[in-house]
Amino acid sequence: MKVKPLFIEKQRFTQWWLWAIICIGLLIGSYSIYMQYHNGAISKNIFFLYNLFEASILLLFVSLRLQTTVTKNEIQVFYFPFHWKKRKYPFSTIKKMEIITYSPIRDYGGWGVRLSLNGKAFNVRGDKGLKLYFDYRKPLLIGTQKPEELQKCLEQLNLLAQTHEKTN
Repeated sequence: MKVKPLFIEKQRFTQWWLWAIICIGLLIGSYSIYMQYHNGAISKNIFFLYNLFEASILLLFVSLRLQTTVTKNEIQVFYFPFHWKKRKYPFSTIKKMEIITYSPIRDYGGWGVRLSLNGKAFNVRGDKGLKLYFDYRKPLLIGTQKPEELQKCLEQLNLLAQTHEKTN
């Protein structure tokens, strides 16, 4: 039986400055490789492979999406194309959770799927996130553009900043 989601957030990389950097970089690379091909410095195969590489980079950024779902039992994260199925974090495994403001660059080295001394992060943009603390692994940060709505959902479930005490 499928559990009804209480909160769903879908995020994409829509920052104009990011797309400007990507497009300018791809255009400079395309022009450079075209001039080398035109002057006979590289073969048609190399020219084709480079253009295929650039198209793959563009396709990667167009397809990137982060989806966060909260049900009554768990938090689910799906970061396509890095995840092929939803990552599920049952509330019973979460020691504590809180909505935080963080520094993406200082705390995690930027946006995307990030590994740092602070744990793992799945984020797309901004500086707000849901931080999950576990007993036997490093924390996980899930970026959000809807911190108030997410906080309200978790408060309704009586879960936010609540510690689940485990008996040993």
